[in-house]
Amino acid sequence: MNEINFLKTNNEKFLFNTINEGDGLELLRNLPNNSVQLVIFDPQYRNIDEVAPINSKRIKIPFHSQPLYDQSQMDITTFFKEIERVLKPSGFVILWIDDNILIKTTFKQWITTNLKIKEILIWVKKRFLALGWNKFRKQCEYALLIQKRPFKRLENIQKENRSIGNVFNEFVKINNRHHTHQKPLEMTKTIIQQLTQEEDLIVDPCAGSFVSLSACQELKRNFLGTDLTFRQLMQFNINKKRSRELLKQIK
Repeated sequence: MNEINFLKTNNEKFLFNTINEGDGLELLRNLPNNSVQLVIFDPQYRNIDEVAPINSKRIKIPFHSQPLYDQSQMDITTFFKEIERVLKPSGFVILWIDDNILIKTTFKQWITTNLKIKEILIWVKKRFLALGWNKFRKQCEYALLIQKRPFKRLENIQKENRSIGNVFNEFVKINNRHHTHQKPLEMTKTIIQQLTQEEDLIVDPCAGSFVSLSACQELKRNFLGTDLTFRQLMQFNINKKRSRELLKQIK
């Protein structure tokens, strides 16, 4: 992959094509206008109805659960203002949401007038589909494919004249699962491949286990991403592995 000579952040602690630990909003604010082809945004909104101060560092690290930074409506709205600014014209956002947010249509107040929802992507986590709607809905995660003006037809984005698929039926094996919000690598690669070209810049401000970094490395895309709780997450996974080994010894 070529060095990125056309773009520099204003903060040297955010490095390209590697793992960074830090505030995703700070990362976005240090990027120039119209510089990013794709933003992958996977907010953590367990307390989405709560209005909290912007950038409040509400990091929860109980022993039995993963460290997560709960983002409020205000936080996510602020993220979207910066995402719109850094996106190239006709660039894309992948916004991951759960069924609760989808039904409430809470996401509509986040999206600015220069952005438009083009598709809804569905990630089916289980192999069986013969379920009632409520159970099926709980076995899925959803992503909104959002585009910045000017809005182009998806089939014209790639030379192959193909549009992105809407349904993914892939899995994250337990041994490879390092984060609650972790997405399958092959699904992530498919999405990135169909919305970007080689050497494009992909930004992931809430990168979690950095699956998007692995996908970009394989596809020869440039990556810039960070996660606020990466160090705590790694320690959590170490503790979890030790606990499993102790349980095996007890049995």
